[in-house]
Amino acid sequence: MNELSAIAAQKGGRIVMKVSRRTGILALVVFLLTIGFSYDRSFAVHALVEGLDYTSQGKFDEPFDEPATEILKVIEDATDKKIKNETAIHLLRGVVLYTTKGHVDEAIAEYNRAIKLNPNYAKAYLIRGLTYARGKGQYDQAISDINKAIELSPSSAEAYLTRGLTYARGKGQYDQAISDYNKAIALNPSSAKAHYNRGIAYVEKGELDPAIADFNKTLELNP
Repeated sequence: MNELSAIAAQKGGRIVMKVSRRTGILALVVFLLTIGFSYDRSFAVHALVEGLDYTSQGKFDEPFDEPATEILKVIEDATDKKIKNETAIHLLRGVVLYTTKGHVDEAIAEYNRAIKLNPNYAKAYLIRGLTYARGKGQYDQAISDINKAIELSPSSAEAYLTRGLTYARGKGQYDQAISDYNKAIALNPSSAKAHYNRGIAYVEKGELDPAIADFNKTLELNP
């Protein structure tokens, strides 16, 4: 078992490891089902009142709002040889340090090592930005990192959604957030998370009609 699979295996029942053979080479595909949070999210948003109720109770926590989710794609990139295993190892270490132990600075140090190894890897900046926002409340630094991720991967709906969440939740800048949600939806029209969060931003602006439309769209996409 190599170092990458060993780090993944320590998560026990929360991690499923599948070994597959690609082009005659044994490749490890690690699927992180959960790291520190559950994917079991309810989308039962029934128009405006229910949507606001879910927000107040914290029941609709978007996977894109967590660094752990992005590590799934990092692992896929490593197994597809798009990045070196060492880059994935540092990112995985960082996510584990942050999500399971709350060691934010140590996590960021791991992300920095990953970026030094691969300075053009957009997901590394996105994960570091998420950690700056969620772990340290450093929203300007987070936006700077997400901007870099968008620069490197301009077709990433996740990056626009994440920046929108940072503008809305971290800085209360709802117009900027809506602009980013619009871009996320243009890139991925089936994103319930983007529609939902755009609805919340409209509520914060007192624009209830478009908010209701977005909540209804969320229901349509995820009944």
